[in-house]
Amino acid sequence: MNVWDVEEAMKWADTWGPTDGVLPTGDQLALATLARVVRAAGAELASMRMCFEAADAERRELRERAMRAEAELARVVAAERERWKEPTDEQVADACLWSRHDFGLLPDEEKRIAMSVIREHWRAVWKACNTPGRGAQYMPPNDGVEPHALR
Repeated sequence: MNVWDVEEAMKWADTWGPTDGVLPTGDQLALATLARVVRAAGAELASMRMCFEAADAERRELRERAMRAEAELARVVAAERERWKEPTDEQVADACLWSRHDFGLLPDEEKRIAMSVIREHWRAVWKACNTPGRGAQYMPPNDGVEPHALR
């Protein structure tokens, strides 16, 4: 055995001692101590490697979950955008004609104001149709008169 071979010393480090009748030299004791330290460091390194691999696997899993959540959020946002579309100017102008029969005769500035009002009403009606109602508490009493009969 080569007394300077660390690999060999690691194999025999635990067996060297006064019990076998052969006392190790100072160099062999130093090498045996080094072998024990290397073995302990190797075990610690293996433990650290296992911890790193576990943390890396968890990081990858969290990243995949975040990517799936981001994709789901993008899908929900796209669906919501699809569901809530702003009316076109043509639709607003058509609604203005239904609301004000003199809309075509108005000056341009008054047309823009009327279209802005109709656009706000459009949004309010859309929200009322697509969110839970809150306005019922503010409704006036019906008193048996149909709302369309008031016009």
